[in-house]
Amino acid sequence: MSNIESSERGVLYLVATPIGNLGDLSPRAVEILGSVSLIAAEDTRHTRKLLSANDLATELLSYREHNHARVFQRILERLETGRDVALVSDAGTPGISDPGQALVAAAVARGLRVSPIPGACAAVAALAASGLPSDRFLFVGFPPRKTGALRRWAEGLAREPGSLLLYESPQRIAKTLAILAELWPERRAVVARELTKLHEEMDHGELSELASRWDREVKGELVLVVEGIEEDVSGEKLAPELERLMPLAAALRDDKALSAKDTARLLADCLDVDKRQAYALVSRGLATPGGEED
Repeated sequence: MSNIESSERGVLYLVATPIGNLGDLSPRAVEILGSVSLIAAEDTRHTRKLLSANDLATELLSYREHNHARVFQRILERLETGRDVALVSDAGTPGISDPGQALVAAAVARGLRVSPIPGACAAVAALAASGLPSDRFLFVGFPPRKTGALRRWAEGLAREPGSLLLYESPQRIAKTLAILAELWPERRAVVARELTKLHEEMDHGELSELASRWDREVKGELVLVVEGIEEDVSGEKLAPELERLMPLAAALRDDKALSAKDTARLLADCLDVDKRQAYALVSRGLATPGGEED
């Protein structure tokens, strides 16, 4: 920790900026942006336009994914010497799913004061307008890009009871919706596009419906809100022996055509028995009238 007393050290302000409509910048945010010694911005060109619109000319420093490790220390040093710094992202609340989180963590670790200046947040705005349950939700940021990782990521969220909030790029929204629709076709969801802007859009429907409508690259910023799994009304967890039957239940629900080998593997996994015994059981069933072997 610095030897400088905390009262003599600067404050790191987290200033939320508009996600589209410039009128959403609060008067307090304008005041802070005009009073700090430095603004650390995701894109200085973008932030300069915002400052110009409010007759501000504060010094700007680029702080983004590709350079934050290099400029990190410069920001902390300025705070340590008693000068205030504002952190902004291109849109919304900084420190949420962006490199600003690392800076905030470092400032907190050094005992520096971090002060949020609240404002727009695309994920929360989309949830509020979605009509989906908002008493419990999970923000998961941007999903993985690669297909296999994306599928595993989604499978890991399958039992989450809260609404899921995620950001996605216009280039990948079709792929993400296709995979989610494959896993949870009947879940309700909302694609929020261009929030607070002229062409704002809120598209409601089941994931299977949304996947068919958003099957190509689009334009604009996107937030996806997906309802969570419906909790058991009894509030009780399934017994362990029933939990083991879930893969088999899913296969039957989806009407999958399983081979004898796959059926035996599922039985062995679900019932915790030897695979050879499970295969013998399946083979015996196939030997009955109407049965078929592989």
